[in-house]
Amino acid sequence: MPINYYCDVEVQSNVLTTDTSNSRVGVNTASPVTTFHANGIIRAGGTNAQSYVQIGDDSVFLYNSGTFRGSMDLYPNSSSGNLYITGANGTTVYFGAPTSWTTNISVQGQATITTINAATSDTDKFLVSDSGTIKYRTGAEVRSDIGAGTGTVTGTGSSGRVAVWSGSSSLTSDSEFYFDTTNNRLGIGVSSSPQSPLHVKNTSTDDIVRIVGASGGKPQINMYEGTNNIGRILVTGNDDFNFENMNSGPIAFATAGNFRLTIQSSGNVSLTNDLTVGGGVITLGGTGRIQGVDTVSASTDAANKLYVDNAVESTQTILFSNFLDSGSTTSALRIPFNTLVETSSNQYYNYFDVPADGTIKRVRMQNTSGTLSTGFTTTIYIWKNSSGGSPSYTSSAQTASGGEIEVDPNLSISKGDKVQIGYAKSAGSKYWQGVSATIVIEFEQV
Repeated sequence: MPINYYCDVEVQSNVLTTDTSNSRVGVNTASPVTTFHANGIIRAGGTNAQSYVQIGDDSVFLYNSGTFRGSMDLYPNSSSGNLYITGANGTTVYFGAPTSWTTNISVQGQATITTINAATSDTDKFLVSDSGTIKYRTGAEVRSDIGAGTGTVTGTGSSGRVAVWSGSSSLTSDSEFYFDTTNNRLGIGVSSSPQSPLHVKNTSTDDIVRIVGASGGKPQINMYEGTNNIGRILVTGNDDFNFENMNSGPIAFATAGNFRLTIQSSGNVSLTNDLTVGGGVITLGGTGRIQGVDTVSASTDAANKLYVDNAVESTQTILFSNFLDSGSTTSALRIPFNTLVETSSNQYYNYFDVPADGTIKRVRMQNTSGTLSTGFTTTIYIWKNSSGGSPSYTSSAQTASGGEIEVDPNLSISKGDKVQIGYAKSAGSKYWQGVSATIVIEFEQV
């Protein structure tokens, strides 16, 4: 039902209309479709006409002539509802003001950007965080920030090849400079599949790797086991070239898979266990020997002369004793050194004095006259500074073979020791008869 009013006695219809059945009021429309329906621009403001809200055909305008601009609060329909601000069919929604004004957007919480378009030119902006504030930088500014060049880099390559600069703005690669990204291996002179972390190959020259230090410096190669420096190769000056074991182990050299030369941490040097040099002593093992040519008569055939320049570090002395074994006792009998008859008692003639430090290396007994009995064994004893007490050495029971027995006590003796050497038979009425005994003693330098 229209509400008619009169102006200068003229009736105006549809200026103000009511729809009582639907509880609606219309302004400038005869058929309001909402509770309040205005067909045209709506303006509401304060009494001073300086602050107002104006709703037009395609805009909502908030105006305040005072110090602050107008503000508007938009809330969702409930505490859990969503608030949508969208353009028509996904068109752009602009936040901004005249170019002379400053516009800020404050997000209380997280802001999610679903899509960021790629820059199409250097004038497009890059968003960066500056102390929590999002700002923009141009392409040139970003390149300057990261220290990148401003030119264009050209060049082509192949998978696995290492890129190198071939000019100020171009890259290239070479098939002989290859990096295996699967196993983290670098090949130089290797076109594919380097076999170690650094694989260097060059078949056109023998000078493959060169290490150069500063003049007067000490260039070196260090080898580690984890964080432990095991060894190094270095130049120490004065034309010295050193191999160093930085720990307590030896330095060993091998050929054909076998160690030939070993330098122990003590300084002793061993050559395939046949020659040991250490503590001022040269020790030969096995069938080792020192053979040379007398320099005085080098022009003569003297290749088989044996000699050692300077002092001999060790000597071997052989003691002989010949005696008759005719007793039937099983007691230990002392080998005599200046009589022809053995005895079980401690006599002056079955001792010998030790003139220098050394080692009793070997004791032998051989039947040289008469018939050697069978069916018994013989045990060798050595006493040091003991008159019938416990022996310092006792051999295992020996059965004569070919009329002889032999043991290697390797018993250390010292200068001034009184030594007795004896033997005991395992059964009575058993006889060696005529015996030749040999004792080999190795003395250190006298």
